[in-house]
Amino acid sequence: MKKILLFLIAILIATQRIYPSVRRNLSKGNSDYKEEKYDMALEKYKLAETEKPNLPETMFNLGNVYYKTGNYEEAMKNYEKATYSKDIIFQSKAYYNIGNALFRLGKLPESIQLYKKVLELNPNDKDAKLNIEFVQKKLKEQKEQDKQKQNKDEKNQEKDKQDKKGDEKEKKDGMSKEDAKRLLETVGDEKKPKEKANIKMPLFKMPEKDW
Repeated sequence: MKKILLFLIAILIATQRIYPSVRRNLSKGNSDYKEEKYDMALEKYKLAETEKPNLPETMFNLGNVYYKTGNYEEAMKNYEKATYSKDIIFQSKAYYNIGNALFRLGKLPESIQLYKKVLELNPNDKDAKLNIEFVQKKLKEQKEQDKQKQNKDEKNQEKDKQDKKGDEKEKKDGMSKEDAKRLLETVGDEKKPKEKANIKMPLFKMPEKDW
């Protein structure tokens, strides 16, 4: 089965070899999930998990709900249990989604390793190949941004050092820039004519606007 979009979870899976009651809860959970009723879907999947613990299909679907609700850590825990499936393609889907969760958590190098694991199991997985290229591009952009930030910080530090040296030299030579500025402001104040005290404010009021 084909995955929906890059960095989105895979399509839900419910096989015919599961116990009827478990399959029924998975089916109901899938319906709720498709309608984005994630709380209700989670409830159904947990019922299925209670009836048949650690079933890969159930763990996969639980991972999907946690992924959709932004709980990527919990999603990974469930996807990891889904990798115990004997179905190689199913395993690859679980590893793919772990890679997605790692990407969402900002763990880009780790996500690439998971997508590579997918390709080991399923060399024809185009989405995994595209995701590797996408994440590698993101990593390159991050490194460039970090380098630019580092260069900017180094320039600022060098400028601060030069300014500090200039201030120290001025203090040795005599008056600092700050002292000279304060002196000029004082002289300027003395030249200004003194304002008359006790100026009375006008007694009339400004007319208000009519709306």
